[in-house]
Amino acid sequence: EFTYGGYSWDTLGTVNITGGSLIVTLGAGTNSSKYTVADAIRIEKTGSITPTLTVSINDASVSEAAGAAATTATVTRTDTSGDLTVTLTSDDVSEATVPATVTRRDGASSATFDIAAVDDSDADGTQTVTVSAAATGYIAGSDALEVTDDEASLVAILDDGDAGFTQTGFTAQSNSQVAAAYDADNHNMQGGTGSASWTFTGLADGEYQVAATWAHKYNNKYNTLDAPFGIENGSGTVLASTTVNQSNTPSEFTYGGYSWDTLGTVNVTGGSLIVTLGAGTHSSKYTVADAIRIEKTGSITPTLTVSINDASVSEAAGAAATTATVTRTDTSGDLAVTLTSDDVSEATVPATVTILDGASSATFAIAAVDDSAADGTQTVTVSAAATGYIAGSDALEVTDDEASLVAILDDGDAGFTQTGFTAQSNSLVAAAYGADNHNMQGGTGSASWTFTGLADGEYQVAATWAHKYNNKYNTLDAPFGIENGSGTVLASTTVNQSNTPSEFTYGGYSWDTLGTVNVTGGSLIVTLGAGTHSSKYTVADAIRIEKTGSITPTLTVSINDASVSEAAGAAATTATVT
Repeated sequence: EFTYGGYSWDTLGTVNITGGSLIVTLGAGTNSSKYTVADAIRIEKTGSITPTLTVSINDASVSEAAGAAATTATVTRTDTSGDLTVTLTSDDVSEATVPATVTRRDGASSATFDIAAVDDSDADGTQTVTVSAAATGYIAGSDALEVTDDEASLVAILDDGDAGFTQTGFTAQSNSQVAAAYDADNHNMQGGTGSASWTFTGLADGEYQVAATWAHKYNNKYNTLDAPFGIENGSGTVLASTTVNQSNTPSEFTYGGYSWDTLGTVNVTGGSLIVTLGAGTHSSKYTVADAIRIEKTGSITPTLTVSINDASVSEAAGAAATTATVTRTDTSGDLAVTLTSDDVSEATVPATVTILDGASSATFAIAAVDDSAADGTQTVTVSAAATGYIAGSDALEVTDDEASLVAILDDGDAGFTQTGFTAQSNSLVAAAYGADNHNMQGGTGSASWTFTGLADGEYQVAATWAHKYNNKYNTLDAPFGIENGSGTVLASTTVNQSNTPSEFTYGGYSWDTLGTVNVTGGSLIVTLGAGTHSSKYTVADAIRIEKTGSITPTLTVSINDASVSEAAGAAATTATVT
């Protein structure tokens, strides 16, 4: 570490000396064949003594229920000059707390303070808390306190051979191939349709962690990938469910020499908890019923539930379309509950509702939102949340009041006309709509699809096409147009028909949108001309239209003169907006 007087030295420590004497001792090393060497010791006075703080807690252990003055502690300093404010800390304030500071008066060497125990709801056993004291210019001190638990901790394990375990369709196995299973046995089922259950009784109300272990032959290699576990109360209400890949080895935690994976953490009331296991979906793989472990981890977490009075309302039902009730499992104190709708374009709820002290529930209104989209029935989830509570939710269907229309014209239907195209309905175009199409290689023809008797509204127009060799030889620029009954072009687009339509699926076919247009007068005509590639096919197959809403109002501008001089001034021409 350093050199002095021509020799090298290592520091053994830095200490405070009072009383004039210092003794350094050396004992024997533990290696019988090695030398322990006593040579020279060097000391150096490096400064004045740094004063020290020490902490002494009166009790080695207290219960977490012992309250605000569970025990006392004394902080002592090695000097007595001047008032000294000492900062106190606990390294686990969830178990014990101390005052922020304590002051020792001038002339005093010590001061006493209270330590408060914190009574939590966790069955977490005995916890060790370190209480420390610090002050500027002093060496800090600390002492430790054990805080014992007052919750009843419960761990219970039911193996597949114990009372409380039942099964149908499973086979017991206890040979060397399942020696790693809990108690060296399990029940397993290859494919099959059976079930197994583990029933725990006599349980205190509380929050329980539920875990499973499984071990099967060949290190679980042939186990199912989707073992369906359920957790129920004694009334058969499902508290939790999960699907487990049993080809993996449990690995979340170890207990009793076995590894476990958590299936869920649930609230238990009524004394009973039942774990169920059904068959996996793989007919050649094993579903394994081994042991289930439960542990009471704390008191029951209060829960919120939401119940909507009506399963369905019309979007036109207004601000009080229906009502809902939010209920809590306790009744103590006013509780502000936050409400949310997952689709405010369909239904809205108040931001909050308050459940009053002594009450278990409160009611609120749900407002339906009347939009102009022909979007059918929509499902809205209404949720309730509050700090310290398990959230709840319920669902509501909001039905549409717009008339929805879907119409499809295939190339063989009335309303379809063409010139220059050839009909084809063999195996090469089996994927086309109705297993037929009209196509044209190069050429100069045209095709049209005329829809009549339409209600005024906004319509989505889409096309599908399928041709031989997976569209490989189709044109890259099929020119589609959309017109009204008067021949006015509403939209136009060019489509690469060598690609497969992929925007959406309807009726088992894929479609691409050509445009969304406003229709008045009852008619809509879709046209298709020839692509520019002389060797490639333009394909006329089916057209689909869907009324998606009311007409979006439109503005048009008409300028009276096509041209004016820049010198024509402030009234160079006029224009009309319609």
